[in-house]
Amino acid sequence: MTNLFITVLVSQGLFAKSYGGTNDDVAYPVIQTADGGYAVTGYTNSFGAGGYDILAIKLASEGSIAWARTFGGPSNDYVEYPRSIIQTADGNYAIVGRTQSFGAGNYDVLLLKLDREGNYPGCVQDCSPMALSPALTISLPSSITSCDPIVVTPTLAVNSPDLTITDPCEALLEHEEISINQQPPITCSLVPSAALFLSALDVPLRIYSADGRLAYSGQLKRGETTISLEKGVYIWIADTHKGKVVVR
Repeated sequence: MTNLFITVLVSQGLFAKSYGGTNDDVAYPVIQTADGGYAVTGYTNSFGAGGYDILAIKLASEGSIAWARTFGGPSNDYVEYPRSIIQTADGNYAIVGRTQSFGAGNYDVLLLKLDREGNYPGCVQDCSPMALSPALTISLPSSITSCDPIVVTPTLAVNSPDLTITDPCEALLEHEEISINQQPPITCSLVPSAALFLSALDVPLRIYSADGRLAYSGQLKRGETTISLEKGVYIWIADTHKGKVVVR
């Protein structure tokens, strides 16, 4: 079992506390909030929906828990970056991590915008992370060992790397289709201000814009189907088929 362990020096003195449950709980950054308290993020498999879930805790200035939330799904969802949480100008919070529970496949970037109480209004992807309030175990260590840090001045080497810059959108075709498991293909072609689908099946169809928003959801009928879309790049998913289309 690994619990979160946080030591913070404040004007009233020093406090050290551990936060967690019966399984692994790992913390990364701690930031001081505008009200004089603290916010910490990490990941946990003591609480949440399954696997590892993102954990966010808001602490008062003396270390007591104001609120605690987990965000995730049935697979693993992590926060593991030096600055994975910030307090925004409106007093709310933004958290960045990676998710295996939601997205296009494997690990995807997950960005959460929380209000001051740790709640969030929604998600730009078609997913529903759970927000739970675990009853965390808080304990004070029996003693704190003093230490004498050693201060050194390192000699740094500065290099100018030769970077190769490429445009990830250059290879994007005006239309593309993928057939999986050798099933009858579903094709998508570009027509003026729309996408033309040719399908041998009656299957559900979802179309997402480049920023992850759902642009269309409906039933793809056998034969020809024309879907009107604004200019932009779209990803479509129909049963086990998916592809990209650029509407000009």
